[in-house]
Amino acid sequence: MADVRMFRFVKFCDATKAGRRRALQEWEEALPYNHAHDFWKRIRETIRAIERGKKPLSALELLPAQQTDKRKTTNFAIAARGYLGWRRNKVVEWFDPPKGTWNCGGLDVQVGADLGLKLDGVPHIIKLHFSDPRPSSIRIDAITHLLHAACAPQVGPSCRSALLDVRRGVLAAIESAHPVVMRTLERQAHLWLQRRAS
Repeated sequence: MADVRMFRFVKFCDATKAGRRRALQEWEEALPYNHAHDFWKRIRETIRAIERGKKPLSALELLPAQQTDKRKTTNFAIAARGYLGWRRNKVVEWFDPPKGTWNCGGLDVQVGADLGLKLDGVPHIIKLHFSDPRPSSIRIDAITHLLHAACAPQVGPSCRSALLDVRRGVLAAIESAHPVVMRTLERQAHLWLQRRAS
């Protein structure tokens, strides 16, 4: 049995042959999560606090100037503009996003969303994508379908699973899983296990 976080499995799915070897090596050599190495932690937590009603939207506008790292100042400013542009004029209600596990042939993928939001009354579980470049179609399909399989049933049949490209304010959401994408994920899971065993 192998246990892997969603971001590592998605990186494997979205990689070239050489990239898959690197993804497996990184997984095998990975140290426990350290928040000090999480570049996007402050802005992710600020967005969550805003949506939970703990901070005003203006906290996101102020965040970039509070950073001492110039890279964070620049990147947080771009992300803040993108998120606020997407969020504008939306009726939003928070709910705690679920976590779950997608199992395939002995591979357990740990899956979780960053946000649980009812958008105009429709529940969405949302993973935030902060980095450049924009997420590939493979990455979007993998994340939304893993969320749908592992987490959406805990919310209900009307739940939509989504990836938000924060920098550009673009939300990609699905209402149901596409069989072709799920079969592709299953093939990737078997390939992960085969490569790990070789």
